[in-house]
Amino acid sequence: MVGGSVAVIGAGVAGLCASLALAKLGVKVYLIEKQPKLGGLTPQLSRVFPTLRDAKELINPLIEACRNHPNITILTEAEVRSVEGSLGDFTLHVSEASQSGGQTEKTLKASAIIVATGLRPIDAGIVKEYGYGRNKNVITALELERMLSSDGRVVRPSDGESPKCVVFVQCVGSRSLRSSEKPYCSKVCCMTAVKQAYELKKSLPDAEVYVLYTDLRAYGRGWQELADEAKACGVRFVRARPSEILEDPETGELTLWYEDTETREMVELKADLAVLNVASTACWPSLGDVLGVDVDEHGFVRPPNPLASPVDTSRPGVYAAGGCLGPADIGEAVIQAYAAVARASEALALNIGDGRSILVVGAGVAGMTAALALARQAFNVYLVEKEGEIGGLLRRLDRLYPTGEKAEQLLNWLAEQVKSEGKIRLYTSATVKKAERTSRGFLVEISAKTGEETLEVDAIVVAIGAQPYQPLGECGYGELEGVITQIELEERLKEDRLGTPRTVVMIQCVGARTPERPYCGKICCITALKNAIQLKQKSPSTEVYVLYEDIQAYGVDGEAHYRLAQSLGVRFIRFAEANPPRLLYVEGRKVLRVEDSLLGREITLSPDLVVLSTPLTPTEAAAGLASLLGVQLAPDGFMRVTDTKLMPVDTPVDGVYVCGTASGPATVQEAVAQAYAVAGRIASKLASQ
Repeated sequence: MVGGSVAVIGAGVAGLCASLALAKLGVKVYLIEKQPKLGGLTPQLSRVFPTLRDAKELINPLIEACRNHPNITILTEAEVRSVEGSLGDFTLHVSEASQSGGQTEKTLKASAIIVATGLRPIDAGIVKEYGYGRNKNVITALELERMLSSDGRVVRPSDGESPKCVVFVQCVGSRSLRSSEKPYCSKVCCMTAVKQAYELKKSLPDAEVYVLYTDLRAYGRGWQELADEAKACGVRFVRARPSEILEDPETGELTLWYEDTETREMVELKADLAVLNVASTACWPSLGDVLGVDVDEHGFVRPPNPLASPVDTSRPGVYAAGGCLGPADIGEAVIQAYAAVARASEALALNIGDGRSILVVGAGVAGMTAALALARQAFNVYLVEKEGEIGGLLRRLDRLYPTGEKAEQLLNWLAEQVKSEGKIRLYTSATVKKAERTSRGFLVEISAKTGEETLEVDAIVVAIGAQPYQPLGECGYGELEGVITQIELEERLKEDRLGTPRTVVMIQCVGARTPERPYCGKICCITALKNAIQLKQKSPSTEVYVLYEDIQAYGVDGEAHYRLAQSLGVRFIRFAEANPPRLLYVEGRKVLRVEDSLLGREITLSPDLVVLSTPLTPTEAAAGLASLLGVQLAPDGFMRVTDTKLMPVDTPVDGVYVCGTASGPATVQEAVAQAYAVAGRIASKLASQ
C-alpha cells in the first residue's frame, strides 16, 4: 500500500467509483455512508437511460467490489461531524451507529477527502396544487421506479389496478421562483420521464401515456434518440403545465387542467395515475459548514475555478463529485469521481506513472488538460497535435460558459503549463500513422515536422475534438449576407469587429435533431444564451431574439443564464419542429418569418444579423484514427465509449481512452472534467495491473 489515505464521503455511484479507483492505486480508503446500505439512489431504480440497462446490474458489482477490496474500510450509518487539518493531514470526527443502537465517535486520519454525497428529491407535497400526500394516485417518479424495479407491475395505489391513463408532470418544484421551490433545472427529470413513459408504454401498450413538459431537455448522448423512440411508440408529449390535480374520493380518478400551448386550448384530462418529477436538492445541507468549503445559495459545492479545476473545492485537499456539485446524471457523476481521483492522486504525489508513457492525440482544452494531469502523476506524455499550434476550438472562442472568462485566458494558462512541463513532449503539425498492440501497450508511429518517430506507450488518449457543422444552403447560410454561425459570432466578438447591430436573430437546432444528425447539439442553446447576454450587455439597445424548439438550459448555471437573458430583454420565440423559421430576401433586405407556436401567429422580423446555432460534428480525422486504433465509431460518428454510465471515458479497446468533444458535444467545463477522469482511469488501471 502506498502512503496516505483518502476519506470518501457518500457511497452512491460516484463515491463507490472513486473508492474503488483509489483502492486500486494502493491508497487506504475510508468510505463513509450515512444510510445503512451502499449505492445511494441507484439501487431503487429500474433501468438507466438511454440504454435501459438494469440499474441493479450496474450498481451491485460496484458495491460488491468495494466490500471485498482490502484497501477499503466501509462505515455505514455514519456521519462526519467536523473536519480539522489540511491537505496531507486531515482529521475527521465521525459519528457511527453502534450495535447496541447508540452512537460511537470515531476519529479518522486522511491525507485527502472526496465528498460525493449526492442528491435527494424535494418533498413533492410542497407543490400543494398537485395534491401529493392527499391524492392517493399522485406519486413521484422515484415511487414509480420502485414499482418498476420490484416486479415491473405498475398499479394505482388506491385499488391495485393497472392504470389505463398515466400522466407525467415535469418541473414539479423546479424552475420556480416560489421561495419553497428551486429556481434551477434538475437536469435529468425529462429523461427520467421519457424512460419511464417508454417502459410503461411497452408493458401497457393499450394505456394512454402523457408527458406534460415545459422544455424537453434531452441533451445527452443518445437521449434525444430515446425521446424520439418514445414518441414513435405512442407516448404523447404535450408542452403544458397543469394548474391543478384533483382526485375523485370514490373512484380515485384524477382530473387535470392545463393549457395546451400548441393548440392554445384549455384541456381537461382524466387519468388513473399522475407521476410527479420533482426537483433534486443537495443531500447534505450542512456540507459547507462541516467541511469548511464554499457552497452556493442552493447548498451545492462551488469550485473556485470551475473551468480549469471543476472538481476542486475552496479547501485544498478536498474534492467533490456527483450531486454535491449540482444535479447530474450517473455518467456525469462517474466522470467527476474519476476526475477527483486524479486530483487527489496528484495532490498526494503518488507518482503512479513513474516509468510509463502515454500518447495523447489532440492538444485542445481536453488534450492539454489530460496531458498535464497525467504528467503530474509522473507519466511521460507524448502530446500530438495535427495543427501548427495548440488550442483547438478554444482559439476561436470569445468567452466561456458558465463563468464568462475570456477563452484566451484559459488557453494561455494551459499552453504555458504544457510547454513548461518537463514530462510532456509536444509535437505540432503531427499525425498518428500507425498503432500496433504490444505486450506493454502500443507501438505508435507518428509523422511530425521533425520527421518520423516510433513511440512505445502504455495507453492512448483520443482528444481530437470536434468541428462545428457548416449549414451550407440552410437558412440562407453561404447565400445571404449577414447569416453566420455561433462560432463565427464568437470570432467577431473576440476580435471586436461585430459593430452595433440593431436586430440579431439566433435560430436554434440548425442541422441538429434531424434524420442525418438525430442528436441534440447539447451546447448550442447555452452558447446562444451566453452570446445573447453578451450582446445585450454590450449594447442594450440591440434587439436580440432566440428562436427555439426546446431551450436546453440544463442545470443550475443553464437556468440562471436563461433567466438573466430574459431579464436583459432577450426575446424567446418558440417554433414547431414542422414549421421552422423562413429567411427571405425582399427588396434588398433580409426578412425572417416565424410562426410563434405559443402565440399562434406569424411574426416578421428584419434582422441585421442572423446567427445559426449548429451542432458539433466529428472531425474529418475521427474515422481514420478510429480505424488505426480499432475503435468503432458510434452511429453519430463520434468515438464510441464502453458504457456511457460507468465507463464514460473508456473505449471498447483496452488501453484506449477518450475525452472532450471527440466522444460528443460537451462544454469546456465538461471536457476538462473528462480529461481529468481519463487521468484517473489510466492511473487506476495501470496501477492494478
